[in-house]
Amino acid sequence: MTWVNGRDAVVPLDGGSLLPREVLGNKGFGLNLMRAGGLPVPPAFCLVTDVCSAFLAGDEGVLDRVWPDVLDGLRRLERETSRSFGRGPRPLLLGVRSGAALSMPG
Repeated sequence: MTWVNGRDAVVPLDGGSLLPREVLGNKGFGLNLMRAGGLPVPPAFCLVTDVCSAFLAGDEGVLDRVWPDVLDGLRRLERETSRSFGRGPRPLLLGVRSGAALSMPG
């Protein structure tokens, strides 16, 4: 598990995360909150905002360090959905979204 600024870089959004909006970003925080409330939200995970902050601060290696954890998250989604990413008769479709801690209107 990769750590950035003392916390996991990749967090499952299963309703159990106690991390704040500033760490999960608005979309991640909302998805986690909906899962905690028992709403039928598909399984998900997110990269914490610290990953972006580290990258923007010049730590270009952070993406290589978190990639194995991203792949672990992808395998977890495959198990939870009984679907396969990139192969098979039941493909796993992913939505990849940015989600800053503060809204940035277009």
